[in-house]
Amino acid sequence: MKTVFEQAQPFDEALLGDLTLEHQLLGRATYLKALATNESNAELIDLADRLITAHQATVDWLTTVLAEEALGGPVALKRTPLQSVAALGTTLVNLPATVIARIGDNVADAAKHTPARTTELVRSNGRTTIPAAEDLRVDDYDTLNAAKAAAAIRTLQDPADIRAVVAFEEAHKNRSTVVSAAQTRLANLAKDTAGVQ
Repeated sequence: MKTVFEQAQPFDEALLGDLTLEHQLLGRATYLKALATNESNAELIDLADRLITAHQATVDWLTTVLAEEALGGPVALKRTPLQSVAALGTTLVNLPATVIARIGDNVADAAKHTPARTTELVRSNGRTTIPAAEDLRVDDYDTLNAAKAAAAIRTLQDPADIRAVVAFEEAHKNRSTVVSAAQTRLANLAKDTAGVQ
C-alpha cells in the first residue's frame, strides 16, 4: 500500500517529502555529534561525522534533482505515468475556489482538454518532443563528433536548449558521452539555481 501511495504522489511532492526526512536526519546526526563531543567519545564522533557527510550529500542531491525538475531537465529520477497524472490531478484539485469562480469559462475550457492532456502525460511520461537538427541552438550539431557536441552543450545556458539536444541525440545518434555531458550541464545549472555547492 505504501508503494502504491508513493507512486501516486506528484513527483515533486515525493522528493520534497524525502528532502524533509533528510533534513531531519541531518539534524539528528549533528545532535549526535554534539552529544558525542560532550562525552568525548571519539568513535561516536567519527560515526556522526560520517552520517553528517552522507545526509548532507543526500540533501544536496535531492535539492539538485528538484531544481532539475523545476527547470524541466532530464533528472536522475524519472516521473512515472501515474505520478504525472497525479501531479495534474493535484494541481486541479488545489486551485482555490476564488480563482475557479473568477476564471469560470477558462476552467470549463481546461476541463475539456484535461483528458487529452492526461493521455499525453501517460503516453509521453514527460519526454520532450524530438526537434529537427536545424532547430537546435548548436550550429551544425548533426555533423559534430561526440567530443565537439559535448563541448558545445557545455556552453548552453537555457535548460530547454539542452533538453532539445538530448531529445535529438537520443532519437538519432544516442551517444552516451554526449547525453551524459547534457545531463551534467543541466545538473550544474540546477545546482546554480538551487544554490548547491
